Amino acid sequence: MSGESDLFLLSAEDRSAIHDIIFSGTVERLPSQFPNAFLYWWPEVKKDFTKFAECNLLPKFCAKHFHVWWVDVASSYPVKDIWALAQFCSKYFHAWWLVLKDEINISHTSILREYCSEYENIWKGYCAVSDSMKILETFARKIAEQKPIPVGIAGVINEHLDILTDDDFQKADDKFSKKLRKVMGDLEALILKKNKAYGNSALEPCNIFSKQSATNQIRVRIDDKLNRLIKGQEFGTEDTVTDLLGYLILFKISEIWED
Repeated sequence: MSGESDLFLLSAEDRSAIHDIIFSGTVERLPSQFPNAFLYWWPEVKKDFTKFAECNLLPKFCAKHFHVWWVDVASSYPVKDIWALAQFCSKYFHAWWLVLKDEINISHTSILREYCSEYENIWKGYCAVSDSMKILETFARKIAEQKPIPVGIAGVINEHLDILTDDDFQKADDKFSKKLRKVMGDLEALILKKNKAYGNSALEPCNIFSKQSATNQIRVRIDDKLNRLIKGQEFGTEDTVTDLLGYLILFKISEIWED
């Protein structure tokens, strides 16, 4: 068995081997043995594949078909296997990040830093959760002697919230406020700079080609940015997330522009 046969040039032997694997119930063998025949066997096994622990084999051996299998496994993809997505599907970061981000915690920092460093401005906040990262590390050590630490920051907080002191919360709030002012200040400066460069065209469009209202034209821009995030395609040095935030703010301004 070659395992590398082109989809349309699969030998009878390979086709038979694939069906034998499917019928034997060991479909987790397919990604490594027949990665280039993915489009041949995936429709037959996708309903059963997520029952296996080896979901990480899809990113490892079938990354080029990410947008095909991710639709089917996204809702059940185990966050413990995020290393495989980070290592083999980093260019699709925005697509899988939108699904898994709420389960990300500080234990994933090293993985993301190694394979997805170009997106650090996006994932760092989720992994660090402002200064609470250091607080929770200290907090975790306090409870480690008492009982096992729950997986994930949320679980730790919910089960042991009473151990955190008022001073701990104040430190987190102060750090959060500082970071919030920094992010919002940078965003405001960028919006003002672009608005000046474009002559306030977002709110007062010239309507030469498009006759849509300013609000509707901004809606189109927002859809464009969301589409780019979903498909995981950045353009040059553009920061799609920052652009999206800018357009969302412009959308809110457009709603009261004539007031």
